[in-house]
Amino acid sequence: SRTTRQSRNMATTTSTSSTDLVVEQFPCLSDNYGFLLHDPVSGDTAAIDTPDGNVYHQVLQDKGWTLTHIFNTHHHQDHVGGNQVLLEQYPKVQIYGPA
Repeated sequence: SRTTRQSRNMATTTSTSSTDLVVEQFPCLSDNYGFLLHDPVSGDTAAIDTPDGNVYHQVLQDKGWTLTHIFNTHHHQDHVGGNQVLLEQYPKVQIYGPA
């Protein structure tokens, strides 16, 4: 079992075994956080909301992950603002959100 919690400028990683999801939390915009969920078995990586696509892309590159899914909780700019940038970087990404 592993849990790492650090300051506002650092990521938070939570994992309990190699088959569990890895949760990556990182600062995004001046008042938000970004969240990535990564399945080390399938290689799938999902973003929960996308305030800043460039920040997400950098974290994904740093981790060596490929974005496969985006889940938008609602349509505010600080939740969907990075979708277009990420779609350009990851053209096969599947984006889900409320109608």
